[in-house]
Amino acid sequence: MVMKKTIYSLAAAALLTGCGNSGSSTGGAYDITGSVLKGTAVEGSVSAFEADGTTLIGTDNTFDASGNYSIPSNGYEGNIKVVATLAKYVDEVTGETVTVDNLALSAVSNVQSSSPSVYITPTTNAVSSIIGSINGKSQSDIETMNKDIADALGLGSVDTSKVAPTMVTSGNHADTNANKTGAIAAAVSQEAGINSPTDAATNKAKVKAALDSLTSAIQSSVTDKTDLENLVDGNLATMGVTIRGAASNIVNDSELATPSSSELSGYDAEAALAKIQAYAEDNTNPAPGLADYTLAGVTGVDAQNLNTVNAAIDATDAAGIPDVDSINSVVIPANTAADTALAKIQAYANDSLANEAPNAADYALAGIIGVDEANLSALNASIDATNTAGTDTLAEIQDLADAGNESADRSNNIIQAYNEDSENNPAPSVEDYENIGVTGVDANNLNTTNASIA
Repeated sequence: MVMKKTIYSLAAAALLTGCGNSGSSTGGAYDITGSVLKGTAVEGSVSAFEADGTTLIGTDNTFDASGNYSIPSNGYEGNIKVVATLAKYVDEVTGETVTVDNLALSAVSNVQSSSPSVYITPTTNAVSSIIGSINGKSQSDIETMNKDIADALGLGSVDTSKVAPTMVTSGNHADTNANKTGAIAAAVSQEAGINSPTDAATNKAKVKAALDSLTSAIQSSVTDKTDLENLVDGNLATMGVTIRGAASNIVNDSELATPSSSELSGYDAEAALAKIQAYAEDNTNPAPGLADYTLAGVTGVDAQNLNTVNAAIDATDAAGIPDVDSINSVVIPANTAADTALAKIQAYANDSLANEAPNAADYALAGIIGVDEANLSALNASIDATNTAGTDTLAEIQDLADAGNESADRSNNIIQAYNEDSENNPAPSVEDYENIGVTGVDANNLNTTNASIA
């Protein structure tokens, strides 16, 4: 394994004061052009600044359908900082248009009439954050920083601000710099985990945290070039094929996950089928993802039913699914079961008096994880408190399940503490008993119940 300097060290080298090309306005008329990808920009603005970071060259307040912008250069040539302020973008994971509260991404580059393009992506944003002020830096400083990070990410010696990115959503993506740059942006979207597209303030905070996590990983946490390359290759290989709905985090707390398969050339339909069969044989093997089913040629698997399908695969064995047709025969009834269970949950949310309460098996069939008898009552109470609109996606129900788990754990701690020391700890409430699945406790017998455990 080849080790190399941390990107932080490379950044420090690039920050050494350079002489020369800060910028001038002696060039001819041309437009500064490019695109913004986090995924594709829909609404917002792009502003270009001279090397001092404050002198405005111009602003474009509109994007075309591909997130492209164009700003008159006014004859300026030299180092430049371009800042995109986003109001809306298309999320790679969900495919939905996400509203954000003035989310800023930037790029530092050098423009000439012969090289007028600057592209803004999470990768260029990391470069911009690391290098800081470009005032007084040479053109070589800017290009070196962009190229060092590109090389560490496996893009080769290219200027990241000059790579036109591809939005990675679905389809088999080739090993190109455009797709790799898009894969990084998609990884940031996965890390952000947007589940409420119109919550602008929350969405901005989530995306910014994911961007900061990527920057931190590049700057100081990763010293191994292979890990950085896996960020890109792994995202293309294991999730880029059908990234929409994928749940795996590539960037997590400033550490880069290493995918089980990071080489595109070895990730094909046969390997995907083998992975599904291996999970059927032994569920301690990695669970198949959406990309695996898509590559293998399995139909009908999506983010809504992935957990249910994997549970059905786990219930069989490799001999039971020798080919794609046999896997499809498992998927079809799994989909039916998932739809039935989800309908039951939604019906209870709509009217808990007229409809049967879901049980732990219903939640499992619907693809909700972490539900058991201990937290079932707390979850059903949360489902009852909402309505059909609040349970129309698995993400919404999973959020309620996670909250139910927290309530059950909290109540269980209260009960155990009271059991160990009833004099110095608060007595459990009726709600505490309900949260852990104990029935029959009410206001009339609460004191008696508490006395029995004290």
